[in-house]
Order: sequence, then structure tokens, then C-alpha cells
Amino acid sequence: MRKGQAAIELLMILAFAFLLLTPFIWQAVQTSQVETNLIQARKVVNDLASAAEYVYAQGTGSVARVRAKIPPGVIWNESYIGKPSWANQSIEPREIQLRVEAGAGYNDVWKSVRPNLRGSWPNKAGTYLFTVYLASDGYVVITPYLSIMLDPQSQYLNIPAGNSSTFQFTVSNYLDHNVNVTINKTGEVAGWVSLSNTSAVISSQGQEVFNATVSVPAAASAGLHYATITVSGENTTEYLDITINVYNAQQANVTKPQYLVELYEDAGYSVTQDTFYQGANVHITTGGWNASEIITLDILNPSNNSVSGFPKTVQAEVDGTLTYQWDPVGATPGVYTVRANNTESTVTTTFEVTSCAGQ
Repeated sequence: MRKGQAAIELLMILAFAFLLLTPFIWQAVQTSQVETNLIQARKVVNDLASAAEYVYAQGTGSVARVRAKIPPGVIWNESYIGKPSWANQSIEPREIQLRVEAGAGYNDVWKSVRPNLRGSWPNKAGTYLFTVYLASDGYVVITPYLSIMLDPQSQYLNIPAGNSSTFQFTVSNYLDHNVNVTINKTGEVAGWVSLSNTSAVISSQGQEVFNATVSVPAAASAGLHYATITVSGENTTEYLDITINVYNAQQANVTKPQYLVELYEDAGYSVTQDTFYQGANVHITTGGWNASEIITLDILNPSNNSVSGFPKTVQAEVDGTLTYQWDPVGATPGVYTVRANNTESTVTTTFEVTSCAGQ
């Protein structure tokens, strides 16, 4: 009986001690939560202030993205970007502030920046993607509510006519819930673009990779063409601008260049140089260069040395074709090599001089 009574008395003492400690434990938990909220608030304010300074230094049109987690306990109607609504007209709008509950009171977390600001906070805690950009009026604008981000936001493709190219883009969801997205295509050559998906559900804090294929018709004109992929999600539309440089497919095929080489004389030709005209020159033509581009042309003799006057520069026509005639008078019979190149590629072919009039 004494052991049982002692155990009961011990339990009563522990229970009483717990009751005495409960307020202190609760206070510790509350203090820890307030400190956590303040730490998160400071990070949000500091990150947005750094982004504002960055785009201001970069100049008009510069943009930054900030992913931020806004803590609970924010007093929204007393938080602001720029200056509070009750501020005097003479006060410049250069502050970012969050007012956060702290027990019976509150704490102000704020940061001053060099540029004038305008923008707004959302109205509830959560993770957001903010856009920070410098407007044409000199103000740095900070806007929340973005749900998705598209990466990349531009794509440059070199595609020969009649060919296709596939690339990928990623859509990320920065909200704490799933987001439905729709994907469309617009622009001059939107019909060239096909998409792996036109809709999807991006999970909370997740991302999804999509494929896009650009197919250039064989009859497409050389030069730059444009299309845009639009991705729309909750409160957000993102754009991926596509630039397509179309050129003749033969330029890309460096192993089989499309030269037309006509021999100026066959083995049985015996008319002297001063009396024959047709076929006296080697005719060299190729296509697929840029309009009016300067091309380096070289002709190598059977000993693999450049013939007299080569290499030389030749300008392509406005349609991307290059035409040149070489008079091989006095050339040594044998296999000659033609080489043409720009800064990106080199194409070659060979032809044979079987005899030369006057020799």
C-alpha cells in the first residue's frame, strides 16, 4: 500500500509541476514562431530590395524574378511597397515593409532602396513568385500573384528549309497548390510549331518539361521568321519567343556540297584557246549562303596549293547563291579542289582538268 500511495503522490507532483510549466512552454513556442516569422519576413524584404536595386542599376526594361515565402502573422493593411497610404505627399516611395504580429504587439520589417517603388503585397501567407522590373517612368514595380515561370523565355533556331528541330521548355509552379496551365502558339509561322501538350496540371512547387518541334517547309523563304508560345496559368501568362533562321539545306550538308562544276574541255578537244568559247571556264555555283554574304573561295591545284589569285573573297547574291567562273588556261591537268567557307562552315568538292588548250 505504501508503494502504491508513493506512486500516486509522485504522479500528482509531476502533474502539478506540468501545470505550473505549461504557460512557460506555451510562451516559448509562441516566441519561437514569432522569431521564425520575423526571419522569413526579413528574407522576403531583403530579397525584394536587392532585386529592386539590381533592375534599377540595369536600366529600363530590366526584369528580375524573386521566389518568396511570406510567413503567417502579417498585418496586410499596414504593410506596403513604396510608402504607406497615410504618408505625407513629400515622402518618397522607397520602402518595402512587412508588419508582423509579435505576441500582443507587432514588429516592422523594412528596407529602404534608391529607386522609387510601386507595387503591392498579396493578402495571405504562402510562396509567391514576384516580378520586379524597371518601368519607363523610372519606378521599380514589384508585383506578386505570379503562379508559374517559363524557362527559357526565348529560343533561337537555325533550321535548313525542309527540316525540323525540337527543343524543350520547362514550366514551374511556385504556389502552394496545383495550377492548371494551357499552352498556345501565335505569330507569323505558328503553323510550323507543334507541341507535345496543350494543357497540363503542374503540382504544387513542381515543374513539367514540354517538347516543341519546329518544322520548316521546303519552300520556306530564307531569313528570319517568328513565332511565340504562350503558357497561361493562375493569374499569369508567360511568353516564349521563337526566332527561326531559315537557310538552304545544302549549306548544312558539308559532306556533299551542291556545286555545279563544268569542265572547260574534254580529253579529245583540240581547238586552240583563241578560237573556242563555250565551256572555256570552270563554272562554280552553290547556294544556301546568307544574302549578300562575303564568302572565301579557294581553288587548290593537284599539288594542294592555291592557284594563282586564290584564295579570294566573293559576294553571294541576295538569294544566297554564289557563282564564279575560273579560266584555267595554262593549268596543269589533274584533280583540283574547290573550297568555299564563311565563319560557320566550309564546303568542298573536286573537278578534273583533263587537258588544256594551247599546251
